Amino acid sequence: MRSAIEDCLFCIIQSVPEENLPWHDRPLARIPGVGGVIAGLGAFVPGYVLVFPEQHVESALRIRQETSGAFRDLVQRTVSAVQSAFGPPTLFEHGSCPRQGVRRSACLDHAHIHILPGSYDLRSYVTGRGGPQDQSVNERTLDRAAYLFLHEPMMRPVYGRDPGMSQFFRRQIATALGIPDEWDYLLFPRLENVLQTINHLKIALLSPSLT
Repeated sequence: MRSAIEDCLFCIIQSVPEENLPWHDRPLARIPGVGGVIAGLGAFVPGYVLVFPEQHVESALRIRQETSGAFRDLVQRTVSAVQSAFGPPTLFEHGSCPRQGVRRSACLDHAHIHILPGSYDLRSYVTGRGGPQDQSVNERTLDRAAYLFLHEPMMRPVYGRDPGMSQFFRRQIATALGIPDEWDYLLFPRLENVLQTINHLKIALLSPSLT
């Protein structure tokens, strides 16, 4: 029987030669001991990327302390590259719960941060009355629970409780863009936007500062 790690997309990306991967899954950056960056399928706009740690953990809050700083640096450098090419981005994460059988918004059980250009007025879904709000929610209380993380341009990062709805933030972004039924990245991969992401960011993310 194959293990979850053997079937994990991000673990595969880090362990096989780049030429053996589908073109859209080939890393824009891959840093040994830290993690990597790929263009995100279902890119609502060009510049949509996913940043993931090398360590197979369910959420960014569970990355080992000795590598968490380097991973945060990778995320920030990626944000800078996206912002330079496409404008200020929104960051979000569906932090997975480590317990099996718990309904969650994350589709994969390997941590990854979504970065996409633009602002989509998502804060109310995390902290407002229409969302899974809880004033006690923060990175200290959620390290062993499913959670939402959101950082919109010009706003402070916020955490909230995961409503357990697949691709939760992608559903809200699709609604904000006027395409509420086109949130699923597998059904609507938007490969033309993925290709633009790769063409604009491949060189920037392979600069000496990221290798």
